[in-house]
Amino acid sequence: LHPQMDATGYSEVVIEGARHNGLLGIVDARQVADSLRLLKARGCELAQDPSTKLLLYFKQYGPFSGGSLVHPHMQIMALPVLSPEMQLQVDRACVHQTQFQ
Repeated sequence: LHPQMDATGYSEVVIEGARHNGLLGIVDARQVADSLRLLKARGCELAQDPSTKLLLYFKQYGPFSGGSLVHPHMQIMALPVLSPEMQLQVDRACVHQTQFQ
């Protein structure tokens, strides 16, 4: 039913700061901006790999999020596949862009 492949791609963690309790809502805005700029720069770099089809950015927080790191962190994953649902969203975005340029 579903094609299978070896695990490929990238998964990177961006530690947001040295404080273990540095929630986005209470840390300095500059620190948040720096973290987001770093995620963007890493995404641009990972996108240069021809096998990268999808970049996922996410943040986990708290014991119920499934995260295993204590420090506040964000993650980026570069994957070599698009799900059919994501491909549909990309197709719709492209149609929208060409209609409203």
